Amino acid sequence: MQAIAGAEALANGTHARVDELAELRARASELRAVNAQIKKARGARRYVLDRKFHAMLWERGTNRALVALLSRLWLEAKRFDGGTERGMADPTGSLRAHAAIVDAIARGDLDAAGDLAAAHWRHGVEVVVGWMTRKRGTAKRRTSRRNARCSVGS
Repeated sequence: MQAIAGAEALANGTHARVDELAELRARASELRAVNAQIKKARGARRYVLDRKFHAMLWERGTNRALVALLSRLWLEAKRFDGGTERGMADPTGSLRAHAAIVDAIARGDLDAAGDLAAAHWRHGVEVVVGWMTRKRGTAKRRTSRRNARCSVGS
């Protein structure tokens, strides 16, 4: 969905008019600037900037229902994805993926930008699911040890 909304936002009226192509290139510059901020940041700040980068891909979309849905989904995901706790799990890989997405946008290759954004999103989902699985396993081990200590004294 993010890739679809992003493609719509970036393609919004960018069919060969010079001023519209300039808008597209300006968006690429803004995205590069945020990516540079992500590289310098650490921890939760890095995560917040990563979310900003992604929102910038779709926030100007003309499909307002899709934009609203993505906003709600990101808000819900924020409650569970652990980003504020763990920061970005793979900053180097994410920064590289962001750069490839922005390069495609700068070239005006929105199909490639959409494909790259979708692949980046899928990888991010795998990272979050893996983090949640490991966290759940750690919590289960702690609970098991705690229960074992309590039963020893019974």
